Amino acid sequence: MKRFFAIILASVLLLTACGKQVTTHRIEDKDWQVVTVQSTQDGSILFIGNSMQEIYPDAAVIELTCRAENGKLTFTSGTQSWEGSYTRQDSGGVEATIYSLTVGDETGPAAGAGRKGRLLRFEPGAYRAVGVECEGRFARVGLADMAGGVQARETIELGDFARTRDLSPLAAAIRRMCAAANGAPVLGVCIGFPANLDPDAAAIVSYAAMDIQQPTSFAQVFPAFWREVELPVYLENDANLACEGEAFLRRGAGGAANMLYLSIGSGCGGAVRLDGKLRRGARCRAGEVGAMLLQPALGAPGRSAARETLEDAVCLAALERRFGAALRDGAQPGEASAQAMRDYLCGPLSGAVYSLVMTLDVELCVLAGIVPGALGMQLCTQVSEALRAAL
Repeated sequence: MKRFFAIILASVLLLTACGKQVTTHRIEDKDWQVVTVQSTQDGSILFIGNSMQEIYPDAAVIELTCRAENGKLTFTSGTQSWEGSYTRQDSGGVEATIYSLTVGDETGPAAGAGRKGRLLRFEPGAYRAVGVECEGRFARVGLADMAGGVQARETIELGDFARTRDLSPLAAAIRRMCAAANGAPVLGVCIGFPANLDPDAAAIVSYAAMDIQQPTSFAQVFPAFWREVELPVYLENDANLACEGEAFLRRGAGGAANMLYLSIGSGCGGAVRLDGKLRRGARCRAGEVGAMLLQPALGAPGRSAARETLEDAVCLAALERRFGAALRDGAQPGEASAQAMRDYLCGPLSGAVYSLVMTLDVELCVLAGIVPGALGMQLCTQVSEALRAAL
C-alpha cells in the first residue's frame, strides 16, 4: 500500500463530489471520490474509481475517498488512511477555485514527519469539456481543456429551433467535438442559451421566443436533444457565461469583481458581477438590461401601452431597419455607415450604462456581441467618453 500511495502522489487525481453537484466550488463542501489517477509522465490512466470502469475497462480499480476540513486532508481506502494539507490558490476573483494538496511519503498520520511532502497536481490538459454559445439561428461550439485552452471549434446553423424545438444540429456538433478529443475523456457540455435559466434545475425560467413564461425543464422543451446527448449538461444564460469568461480572462487585471456585461446582437442581454460573484437574482433575471425602458417617465408597459426598450433600439433588427445595414455573419459596414451607427448607439447605450453604474456601482463595463464586434473599439470609445463627462 505504501508503493500504491506513492504512485498516487506522483500522479494527477481527478476528484468528483459524492451527491448533488455543488456550484460554490469549495473543496470542503463535500466528501470526494478519486475517480482517476493519471501519470504525469505520459498521461496514462493508472487507477480508476468504480464509476469509470466502462470507460477504462483495463485499468485497476481503487476505492479512495478524500475529506477536507480546516486545512487538513484525509484520504481513506478501506481501513487505511493518510493525512495531508491543502491551501487555496488565488483564482483572480473568478467563481472557481484551485487548490494545492500536499501529502507525506508514508502511510499513517505521523509516519511522514520530517520528510519532504510531494505535491498533488491537477492536470488541466488531461480532460476536455464542450462549450456552446447560442446566438440567434447560429451556435459556436468548442472543445476546451480544463485550463481554458481551445482544442477545436466550429460555427453551426441551428435553424428556427424556437419554432421546431429541434436541436439535432447541435447534438451532431457535440459528437464531432467528442471525436476531436482523440480519446481524452470529455467531462460534459456547457450551453450558453439566450433565455432566463435556472442552472440548478436545468430549466428555462422564461423565453419570449418560445412563449415560455413559467419554469420548464430543458429536457421537456428539447426532449430529443436531451436523450441524444449522453454527457452531463450544464445550462446557463449566454450573457452570464460570457461575463464569467470575461472575468476569467481579466483575472489579476482588476475591475472584474464589479462588472457590467452587455451583449448586443439579435437581442440585448446582460450580466452583473458584484463583489466577485455572478448575480442571478430572485427569478434568475438579473442583468436583463435589454428590458430597460428608454422613456421610464411614461410609466410601466402594459398590454395596451407598449414601451420602447433598450433592446428595441440597439439590436441588429433595429440597425437593419434604420440604416439598411447587414451586420450578421461577420459583415463589415463601410466607415461612413459604421460611424452613423456609432453616433446613433452612443445615446441609448451611454444613458443605460450611466443609470446602471449609478445603481450598481460597478467599476467596469464590457460591450460585446455582434454589434460592438462589427463597429469596433470606436463604439466603446465614444460611449466611454460620454460616460466620463457624466461621471
